[in-house]
Amino acid sequence: MRTLRHCRRSNADPAAPALTIHAPAKLNLTLDVLGKRADGFHELESLMVTVGWYDTLTFAPAERFALAVTGAAGVPCDERNLVTRAATALSAAIGRDPGAAITLHKRIPHEAGLGGGSSDAAATLLGLNELWDCGLSRAELSELGATIGSDVPFFLCGSPAGVVRGRGERVEPLNPGPPRWAALAKPPIGLSTAAVFAAWGGRTSAQATSRAAGAYAAAGSALAAATTNDLDGPATELEPTLAAERDAFASLGFERSCLSGSGTSRFALCRSAASARSAAAALRRLRPGPVAAVPLAV
Repeated sequence: MRTLRHCRRSNADPAAPALTIHAPAKLNLTLDVLGKRADGFHELESLMVTVGWYDTLTFAPAERFALAVTGAAGVPCDERNLVTRAATALSAAIGRDPGAAITLHKRIPHEAGLGGGSSDAAATLLGLNELWDCGLSRAELSELGATIGSDVPFFLCGSPAGVVRGRGERVEPLNPGPPRWAALAKPPIGLSTAAVFAAWGGRTSAQATSRAAGAYAAAGSALAAATTNDLDGPATELEPTLAAERDAFASLGFERSCLSGSGTSRFALCRSAASARSAAAALRRLRPGPVAAVPLAV
């Protein structure tokens, strides 16, 4: 990453107002694992959309960096948190001290495949870019974001839907599709992303992303029929209780439900907001863990 020196505000301005950004979760409507690369990452192709489940970040001027986390216990505030890593990376790139007071209110579950940490990192880059008056473009922030997390560039692409390639650094934004909803459930257990990819072990990909991207702009059931995730099987082999999650969706009449990312959240596309809310209510009765009815591409 080249050094960026566009920052025009050299010191924290205590009179500047606090800035609030809502960081959405994402779903992988498809996830094709095409192979393992020489750099150790996997070559991916995925249709990704943001959904209406948010963390909230507030940014205020400060002489030193401070991160406070509310809404979830045990969330670290050091470099293990992508918010801290994003602030450190941006301050190093523009050559200034990382002075800012950030409050992160967590709602998106972790180890869920919902991209909460990456979305928080993207929001941090956007928030500090404005707070520090850096003037960096989304393209520059995305380049920096790719060094922080593979999903960060998607959250910086400026569109709520896109086809993501490479390890996540190449994003093709999509035009808006018709309104869609999903029922989404996160079991109490989590899985390591590295462990799930290791369990994938070179299996043949469904290569469904191109078909799903073609169906994205159209109404009807074609998109739901195209949803698939090459990591669904490996994740379930690592954690057999995930089969019960799949069975819970099937018992409600869903012909297809999908893991998001490397899990462990599972979703199914629904015909309407009402059907998504009805399915979410039923899932709460059938299985433990957070459940939500969420709009897509928000």
